[in-house]
Amino acid sequence: MVVKAKNLKKVYGKKEPFVAIKDISLEVNEGEILAILGPSGCGKTTLLNCLSGLDTPTEGSVIISGKDLSKMSEEEKTQFRANNMGFIFQFFNLIPVLNAVENVEIPLLISKKFSVNEVRKKAFEWLERLHISHRSKAYPSEMSGGEQQRVAIARALINNPKIVWADEPTGALDTKSSEEIMQIILEMNKELGTTFVIVTHDPQVAQRAHRIIRMDSGLIVSEEILR
Repeated sequence: MVVKAKNLKKVYGKKEPFVAIKDISLEVNEGEILAILGPSGCGKTTLLNCLSGLDTPTEGSVIISGKDLSKMSEEEKTQFRANNMGFIFQFFNLIPVLNAVENVEIPLLISKKFSVNEVRKKAFEWLERLHISHRSKAYPSEMSGGEQQRVAIARALINNPKIVWADEPTGALDTKSSEEIMQIILEMNKELGTTFVIVTHDPQVAQRAHRIIRMDSGLIVSEEILR
């Protein structure tokens, strides 16, 4: 087990509180691809943010690889994410003033485990692995959506994370690019054993996972094991 969440609740606002997720408990197993499926506004992204430590739940606990996120300071959580997690977002979240290889380097620079030369070498290796090394000096504005997402995946995987959180990773892509990105995720899961949690509203994306959790109105309403 990589992730264990218990009784998660997230409330926004005080005068007119909005309960985004309600008493959610779940586990994510090592090496699996878990899809969290549901319509817009159902709480999928809020759940992902609370699970990954990007947001703090109002109630409940999240334990990742035996570490309780609620007992960490913000600085400790940042370091923990840099060393143990990768992130893939719908709109790529690449830094516009950095080129492709510089964007990929970011997690290793934060982790401070490698020299600058080692970081650059590893970044190039990942760009080559994802067949995007020919665009290493291109800036995000100069790349297609599919190219940007490949760079984002390289950035997510460069620190050999225990788990990768993907929030609508194909949501901004055309059908061909979406299929290419999902194929990369499947290959990395099989080759490296990386655990993926994918938030999506697309049933076709969810069907590529090992397990699907369906959400509605802040609740988990069903679970399906596919393989």
